[in-house]
Amino acid sequence: MPFAKLDKGGQSTEQGTNDEIFPIEDSMIPLQHGSVKEARFILNAMHMGEPAVGPIILKWIEELFGIDEPPKTNGHV
Repeated sequence: MPFAKLDKGGQSTEQGTNDEIFPIEDSMIPLQHGSVKEARFILNAMHMGEPAVGPIILKWIEELFGIDEPPKTNGHV
């Protein structure tokens, strides 16, 4: 289950609860201290929240910047 932790600078860090590199418990410490943060947990994701985190982070960025429609491309993407 990945989460996106948003710090005061608007940056995000993703991690899965099944993370094979960093245990999820290590991520609970910063969430319990300091300023208010947002977090999202998704079941069964691995390190960096893959593969589920991509659309979640994209939606958060679109909401953060008030983007109502998908970005336009030059046709090569």
